[in-house]
Amino acid sequence: MDTERIERALREGPPDEPVYVPGGHRQQRRVLMLAGLGALVTAALLVGVAIGVTLNVLRASNGGVGSGIDVAALAAELEGTWDSTELSVASYRSELVARGHAAEDVEAAIANNGQFDRVRYRFVFAEDHLQIFAAFDGRAWESMSGGPYELQEDGSLLYDDIGCFITATFTIGNGDLSFTPIQTRSCNADETLNNAAFFNLVNYTRK
Repeated sequence: MDTERIERALREGPPDEPVYVPGGHRQQRRVLMLAGLGALVTAALLVGVAIGVTLNVLRASNGGVGSGIDVAALAAELEGTWDSTELSVASYRSELVARGHAAEDVEAAIANNGQFDRVRYRFVFAEDHLQIFAAFDGRAWESMSGGPYELQEDGSLLYDDIGCFITATFTIGNGDLSFTPIQTRSCNADETLNNAAFFNLVNYTRK
């Protein structure tokens, strides 16, 4: 009797049935489980993306977190003439020294402007140009500096004071204009001091 042939026939089973492979059932089950897991992960990712897109749309429509800044509208709101509050020489001196400027540089700036007792500043924003004026002790306005400016995508102001670049964010509300502490690039000590006085020691009101 050919026992090997009988065993082979038993393993193969009827001709119309799949051939028996040791461990084949477990492998097939593992493949099906992996395929199912992959489908679930893909579905979860798609749902997450859909939720994220929906939240961003809602935030943008409501003007909340993630909404863009209308730079053109902000620039239009900034255009015009703004006059500052009055600043005493004592406040000028103490504020600048408190902000880290050397006392001798502050005294030199006061001397250069005629030993004033009080000062007011004026900003004129017109056609992408900023002109800065000062009125010392109630006298006529004098031009102090000027140059091109532009608003960045985040709404901050970038002002080019003849190669000294000033960056600051600002707030406009109820006709008032104020700036956050300036950041400078390619500016010497005098330029940094003067622009700190223009932008950060006073607030402005639309003229």
